[in-house]
Amino acid sequence: MALTESSRDRWSDFPFLEASVTLEKEELEVGGSSAGHVHLRNFGKEAIEFQSDQPIAAAILNPSTMERVGGYSVWVGGTGLMIHLRPGEVATIPVLIGTARRQDDQILALPPGKYLVKVDVPILEQRPDKESYERSFLHLPLVHLKVVEKPSEWN
Repeated sequence: MALTESSRDRWSDFPFLEASVTLEKEELEVGGSSAGHVHLRNFGKEAIEFQSDQPIAAAILNPSTMERVGGYSVWVGGTGLMIHLRPGEVATIPVLIGTARRQDDQILALPPGKYLVKVDVPILEQRPDKESYERSFLHLPLVHLKVVEKPSEWN
């Protein structure tokens, strides 16, 4: 079955879902990587259910232009994840954060500086025609990240 991408905003479909991103480290060395989590909470009176992926690879944005400048550059063998939240329940999804970018088949480290981490939670569902699946996203609030020089081995 085919998979189509949709840019539609999915928040209106989940009015009682609260989501946030936390990073294990708010400061990474040049070329470094880390992890984080998406935290989901149902504050409504009905169950919330959707299919997603895990882990989620975050994008790194330039805060001046909001352009994607990097992310997790290693291939990841993710798996599907069924989110089922009863009222008041919480769930977490692992997130991978990297400070590199691919350019001309090379992996280059981002320079030191301040960046933003963008995490989009994928929602996978079968289309009404039952012929294909659609991937849309919950776009989460951006999180700050600082990339710093690696300490010198000679210090």
